[in-house]
Amino acid sequence: MTPKILIACDLAESFRDRLKKAGFSLAVVPGRDALADSLKGVQGLFIGARFRFTRELLEQADCLEAISFCGAGVGTYVDEETATRNGIAVMNAPGVNADAVAEYALGFLLALQKFLIAENNAIKTGSPLRAMNFSVRGMIIGILGMGHVGRRIAEILFHGFRTPVLYHSRSRKPQAEEALAARYVSFDTLLSASDALFLCLPETDETHGMIGAGELARMKKNALLINPARPGLVDGHALFQALRDGVIRAAAFDGYYLSHPYPPTPAEDAFGLLSLADDRFLCTPHVASRNRKVWDDLFEQATANLLEFFATGDCAHIVNPGFRDHRRRKTG
Repeated sequence: MTPKILIACDLAESFRDRLKKAGFSLAVVPGRDALADSLKGVQGLFIGARFRFTRELLEQADCLEAISFCGAGVGTYVDEETATRNGIAVMNAPGVNADAVAEYALGFLLALQKFLIAENNAIKTGSPLRAMNFSVRGMIIGILGMGHVGRRIAEILFHGFRTPVLYHSRSRKPQAEEALAARYVSFDTLLSASDALFLCLPETDETHGMIGAGELARMKKNALLINPARPGLVDGHALFQALRDGVIRAAAFDGYYLSHPYPPTPAEDAFGLLSLADDRFLCTPHVASRNRKVWDDLFEQATANLLEFFATGDCAHIVNPGFRDHRRRKTG
C-alpha cells in the first residue's frame, strides 16, 4: 500500500516532489476546521508550528504511524503521550536551527545592554538620549539548558566576547566545560550569580512556570532574562510585577503567551507585559528561525526522517521510543 502523507505546514514544492518520487501520495490540510477529517486514512503527518495535535485529534487518526516535525520542540505541538499510546512515532529535527536561535538570543542581549531600541526611538522622536550603555564583555552570563542552542550561545560568547558562562542542565557537559570554560552550577547559584540569564530548554510539565516570583527575586537587580525558548517557562504575572517594580532590569522573549497567531489585541495581553517600555520588555512573535536557509534545512531533516521511517520502520530522531510497544504494524 502506498503511504499517504498529510502536509500540515508550508512545505516547499521541492520537498513535496521528493516525497512523491519516493512513492508517497500527498494531501494538504485545507484549514484548522478540517484537521480531524484530514487525519483519517493517512499514515504519515508532516507538521510545522501552525497547528497543535491534541489527544482528541490524534485519537481520530486511525491509520497514523509517524509524525515528522520541522523543528526541535515538537512537544509544544503534539501530545506525545497520546501518540506513544497509539503507536505513533514522533520525530523532530534537533539542532538544525541552533545557530539562528543563538544569534537571535544574542541580538536581544546586545539590544538590551546597548539600549538600541530606546535610543532609536529617542533620536526619531527627539526624546532625551541615555547617558550610558553597558558592555557584554565582563558580564556573568548564565545559561539554563545546555543543549544545541545553549551550547551555541556559549560558543559565541566565549570566542566572540571572551566571556565564559555559568550553566545548569539536567546533566553536566564536560566537553563544553573544557572547550568553553563553562562552569556547571546549581540552579540557585545560576539565578543569583547571572547578570543575564538565557532560557534554552523545552517547555514541559516539569519546566512550565519554573521561573516564578521566587526565582526572579533571587536574581540580581540589574539582571536580564532572555528567553528564546517558550514563554510558558516563565510566570507572566510574576515577570510583569518584577519588571514593573525593578526586581530585575529587563526581559526579552521570542514568543508571547498566545494560543493563536499574532498580533494580540491589548485586551488579550493578560499579563500586561506588552504595555511596558522597550527597555523593560522586548518581544518578537517566535521568529528566530524565520530564515530561508534554516527553513530549508528543517524541511530537509523532517523529509529525511519520514523517508527513513517508512523505509526501515525506525529513525534516529524519534523522541518517543515507547511508541514501539504500541505500534500498529511494522513499516517498510
